[in-house]
Amino acid sequence: MWRDRDVTFLIIDVASALLGVGFTYYLLIKIHYISHPVFIWYNLISIPLIIVSVFAYTDMFNFMAYLDRIGYIFRTSKSILYSFFLYLIVTFIFKFGLYHSRVLILSLFVVLSTILYFERIVIYSLLLRILPSRNVVIYSPDGNAMGLDTFFKTHRFANIKVIDVVKNMRELKKFRGNKITFILVLNKGGYEVLLKKLGDFMNKEKVFVYSELNKKIRGVPYWFYFAGIPLVPFRWSGRSKVYLVSKRIVDIIGSIVAIIVFLPFFIFIPIIIKLTSEGPVFFKQTRLTERMKPFPMLKFRSMYTNIDDEVHKKYVKNLIKGEKKDGKVYKLTNDPRVTPVGYFLRKTSLDELPQFFNVLKGHLSIVGPRPPLDYEIKEYEEWHKLRLIVKQGITGMWQVFGRSLLPFDESVFLDIYYAYNRSFWLDIHLILQTIPNIVFGKGAY
Repeated sequence: MWRDRDVTFLIIDVASALLGVGFTYYLLIKIHYISHPVFIWYNLISIPLIIVSVFAYTDMFNFMAYLDRIGYIFRTSKSILYSFFLYLIVTFIFKFGLYHSRVLILSLFVVLSTILYFERIVIYSLLLRILPSRNVVIYSPDGNAMGLDTFFKTHRFANIKVIDVVKNMRELKKFRGNKITFILVLNKGGYEVLLKKLGDFMNKEKVFVYSELNKKIRGVPYWFYFAGIPLVPFRWSGRSKVYLVSKRIVDIIGSIVAIIVFLPFFIFIPIIIKLTSEGPVFFKQTRLTERMKPFPMLKFRSMYTNIDDEVHKKYVKNLIKGEKKDGKVYKLTNDPRVTPVGYFLRKTSLDELPQFFNVLKGHLSIVGPRPPLDYEIKEYEEWHKLRLIVKQGITGMWQVFGRSLLPFDESVFLDIYYAYNRSFWLDIHLILQTIPNIVFGKGAY
């Protein structure tokens, strides 16, 4: 009944939003601040839609969120603030702000915040005790649940019930079709073993992955962390035609807008490149996209001409083979091939602006794994190639949650995670998270 529980929570969120709007207007009319409910229909429609959308964006419907009470309160606060700011933006873009007094807007914020806090923290806690529990089966090939079974039992307020801990797929099959959430726990083996085990669930059931392999991947807001290790949800989304069509529409519109917004950079950067070093303004390089299809990727030139690729080829080989343990991905630190201007362009990611033309042509998407070079693919293990099952992009999981700071295997796992779980909300989140990473130069060089 877990889907019914999620629907119940969604309905309560909408009802709370409607109650908050109605009660705000009632109070303002009661104290004679307004004589009639100005634009009440706009607020009755827009506010619930915004709240539900933001709550979905911040993953407030993830049942794992209730396991961390302090984190849940923080996430609730963040979601309410995001909702309010988005409401202000929408209201003033469509000129409804002309008819909304500051008192009305402030009153809506205070009343809705109070009701949503009460609903999300108090009412939800009561409902979790009444509604059917979320049944969980832990699948661990060696039988070691790594403390998850005990953790769920001691955190009863989350209403998660561990039905069994099984060692093989034969035992697990008897639980399929019973609205049960599965958790794959892997203590031994590498990512190749993990993905093979994960393949048994592909496009069948939602499954959470819990493995020490991912302990270096930190700060993903929609993953729940237990003992410093993330519970990684695999939802197998992103295959619907509606999503793929909408993604392409967003790519086209987004790239056109980006080219217009960054037009001054397209004018001044070529001039600076020409004045500071010899060679062409643009650097064209063959990269591989979805299904290993080659395409010419554009960048502003950041390196000297007549460079020797052997240095980078050797670096890539060592990196992929795990011989460089501190593993910075794809780029060399203090690369002697890079010009002084090129260093700045790379640090700010301005060298990648021409790739919006690749997006327009359909070679790339705005969000997706970064396209590899052909000689990188030659060094890949088979499981690494799974990152190429989707169209490659300008920004993606590893750029946001580590950029060049993660070891190679962890970076590839993030790309594979995106490929299997991409969605409209995940794309929006990654785009928004990319901006501060670029501004502050996180993980870039």
